[in-house]
Amino acid sequence: MRKKANWKKLLLVLLPLVILGVMAIVDPNVKDIGQILTQIDSCWFWAAIGSMLLFYFFDTCMYMVAARYMRAPQSFGNALLTTMLGFFYSALTPFSFGGQPMQVLQMRQRGITVGCATSMLVLKFLGWQLVITLFGVAGFVFLRNDILQSHVSVFVMFALGFVFYALTVIVSLLAFLKPGGLFKIGDSVLHFLEKIRFLKNKERILRLHTIWARTIGDYRDGVQFLLKNPTGMFFVFLFAALEALAYMSITYFLYRGLGFHTRSMAHVVLLQSLLYISTSFVPLPGASFASEGGFYLVFSQLFTPAARFPALLIWRALTYYSALLLGLVAVIVDGMRNPVTAVNTEPSSGRHDAVAAAEDTAAQPFARTKTVEDIQKKS
Repeated sequence: MRKKANWKKLLLVLLPLVILGVMAIVDPNVKDIGQILTQIDSCWFWAAIGSMLLFYFFDTCMYMVAARYMRAPQSFGNALLTTMLGFFYSALTPFSFGGQPMQVLQMRQRGITVGCATSMLVLKFLGWQLVITLFGVAGFVFLRNDILQSHVSVFVMFALGFVFYALTVIVSLLAFLKPGGLFKIGDSVLHFLEKIRFLKNKERILRLHTIWARTIGDYRDGVQFLLKNPTGMFFVFLFAALEALAYMSITYFLYRGLGFHTRSMAHVVLLQSLLYISTSFVPLPGASFASEGGFYLVFSQLFTPAARFPALLIWRALTYYSALLLGLVAVIVDGMRNPVTAVNTEPSSGRHDAVAAAEDTAAQPFARTKTVEDIQKKS
């Protein structure tokens, strides 16, 4: 069974390479790739690599800010390992769902409680979601005609992705303002799925109830921290904005490196933001297929047909395979280390009852805990 699972993971990792290979065969404009790659301006190429490294750096800084204000300060080395481990497992799993659970597990081995670790990641998640939503709004306001001209399917994908990000921010706010009401909505959905026999396993249903209650508590903790710590809130959003800018700038540096200069950096950055949002809900590791196809459609206006595939090749290597490679190094290094003694891991504002209750009952997932009642009373 383990060998079969490993083969599945390997196939998922190779999927983007397969897609790139098919595109290289199907696209009649793919010629002399090696010659084009050797002619790329080295300064702009290194700027693209540096921008990707800055992306990892700013994500690490955002994690360190969250850890500091949760009274569980981390060294840069530990924070970097946690960051890259998250990127590694996110790159291997659909919707990037695998990164955060593995980060929580890794932090727990360092003596940080599950509630505190989750609250840190919630802060990072909220900062990133809000910043990307703002980038998307700016991109739509200034570049909606470009998206419509590229292909109507890209516009539809952007609309779906933007709704996904906007709903995430709204749900996060509801988790703080109306946790009881939000819990009832999710609880009703679970009961409905149980009623129509979509969910049949009683143990799984009860576990989902507990997870839902715990998630609301985590989000409430995160938003409550942001509201009570304006300085921490400022730095979380600052590093999230710098991280997003670094990531979105990679395409511009490749654009300049391949000899193009008619479009401004702001134009390319916002265009890349729209592409990022458009592919965010694709249920494949690294948003495979949608990322490659979207790049071709969105940036066909910027790159010539001959330069478009080499640009995609480098962009995919930097934004996806660098996370796998550097993340794998982090996993190996982290695996060689021993867990350390516990540190003070209580958030400065105090943990929410729902989080504590969920943790205390983690070993009893088949019982309906007081977490549910606590969430309902908080509204």
